[in-house]
Amino acid sequence: MKNNATQTTLHHRTRPSFKVLGLISLTVFFIILSYYYLDRPLVWFLHTHHTRHWIWLRLLSDHIPTTIGASICLYYIACISGFMLNRTDWIHPNILPICHAGAIALFMKTLIKKVFGRYWPGTFICHNPSLIQDHVYGFNWFQSGSAYESFPSGHTAFTVACLVSLCWMYPKFRIIWILIALAVALSQIILYYHFLSDVIAGALLGSLIAYCIVHITQ
Repeated sequence: MKNNATQTTLHHRTRPSFKVLGLISLTVFFIILSYYYLDRPLVWFLHTHHTRHWIWLRLLSDHIPTTIGASICLYYIACISGFMLNRTDWIHPNILPICHAGAIALFMKTLIKKVFGRYWPGTFICHNPSLIQDHVYGFNWFQSGSAYESFPSGHTAFTVACLVSLCWMYPKFRIIWILIALAVALSQIILYYHFLSDVIAGALLGSLIAYCIVHITQ
């Protein structure tokens, strides 16, 4: 009986891992597919239709991640103040993992960008080389600098890490968190701040970080 119980426990522990690995593999496949077949035609299509001029989308692409980031900074300050004032009741066990997920996502996306060194879709940072202006495309391995930081999308990774964590911590509002994450990701694509594969990779990175942080803290 004891052996059967142990096997059942191991089965329940490993089954989600196989699901996660399957989802990761499928997402990586879509990233590769997008890189070779979808990224360039999609950017040229959006550029032809002048979607960069849809200013209202910048409220989604820029202001939502900025607001989340500012909120995390303020909460960390509140936590530090709580430790100093011996007010541990200021530290909420459900909010800290969300903040940690966002912070780790920012750190990881910075490292990964330096490894891949990908050209941007458009030129908007110090005359950076891009697909639209210079017809350059691809990766420059271990080439650092703001001109080579398209992959993965940092805004998407950060936002998804925070909002996926919120889905686990506050599932009652899951549809709201998902819609906000989708809005940020789609705005990054429509404004062609990033290639489609950049955004998919950013979403994968953010989701993995949230998954790890939530399961460790729980």
